[in-house]
Amino acid sequence: MIIQTHAPLPERRTWDYYPTPQTLCESALNNVLPSNFVPTVVHDPGAGTGRWGDAVKMKYAESFLVGIEPHFEPPENNNYNRWNKQTYQDFLEKSTSKADLIVGNPPYKFAMEFVTGALGSVNNGGYVVYLLRLVFLAGKKRAAGLWKTCPPETVWICNARPSFFENNKTNATDYAVYVWHKGGRKKPPQIRWLIWR
Repeated sequence: MIIQTHAPLPERRTWDYYPTPQTLCESALNNVLPSNFVPTVVHDPGAGTGRWGDAVKMKYAESFLVGIEPHFEPPENNNYNRWNKQTYQDFLEKSTSKADLIVGNPPYKFAMEFVTGALGSVNNGGYVVYLLRLVFLAGKKRAAGLWKTCPPETVWICNARPSFFENNKTNATDYAVYVWHKGGRKKPPQIRWLIWR
């Protein structure tokens, strides 16, 4: 059965800026990583105004946090130890900086580039934690490439759809927090549920 709708699609925000709800960032970091994992260096590519960085500093206060964001000025809360005002691609090309943890909500149209870039720049034993659409699991190209060579360790399906808008409305898109463990044993990912609200 095909269901049609004539509802207009919402206009894309400039720079694909959709800030993650703070409670979702905090819940993800408190649940998806091992309790004994403490990163020394954390990267937040596509940091926007710093939602993920705020959550990082709440959990890992002593970590050195680097925000990478070409479009926004550093947030006033100063949770970030350093900001790089450049695209993630430029950062990867010009920096030798490695991280123990890479977090964020990358723009979906560049999700593959953000995932492969992060997997190339995270230290062995480190983690990549990205909020992505649940449909990121689908697709012939990812099935033949990324999922064969670098499957996520865990996919945490969000129990509620996050809102990226001031009015708290959601759209018809489901999300999950994808967790890659660099150097971990390659096996089919575990599916879990993130109860974040």
